[in-house]
Formats: sequence, C-alpha cells, structure tokens
Amino acid sequence: YLLDNHIVTMSLKPQNILCQRISESEVVPVVCDNLGESTFIPLATWSTWCCERKLERVWQRFIAQPALAVALERDAQPKDKKRLALTSHEA
Repeated sequence: YLLDNHIVTMSLKPQNILCQRISESEVVPVVCDNLGESTFIPLATWSTWCCERKLERVWQRFIAQPALAVALERDAQPKDKKRLALTSHEA
C-alpha cells in the first residue's frame, strides 16, 4: 500500500503499527507514526524513484528487527491457533 500510493515513512517499527480487525479472519495493518520525511530536501516525496528506493530500505530494516524475526520464525511453525506468535512481553 505504501509503495503503490508513494507514502513515505521515516522508519517502520513494530510499536508504530496497529492492527485493525476488519472481520473475524481479516486484519489490516495501519502505520500510526513516522509518516513523512525528516530530510532537508524531501526527494522521496517529490520523486517516485526515490520513494521506491527509500521504502525498500525502510522495509529491509523493518524485516531485520530481532523481535520481528522471532515472530516470523514462530509463525512458520505449526502452532495452536489461539496462541499469538509473539507475546507482548517478548515484543
């Protein structure tokens, strides 16, 4: 969604993403902080090419975070449907 609509974020952090439940089986992530740029010349806001490159870098940093890596690893394993992949204490 961010890439399709050229929405620039300063950073993506798990604590800045809320989950909105649409139905019993559908959840939509919502970015709630760090929208826009902090640079003096906001190239990613003005240029689609720069926006795509910046979002790719931000996404790679987001995926590489240790807490998220643990959650993704646990999600890949078979689990009890009622248990969350990562408890709030572990996050």
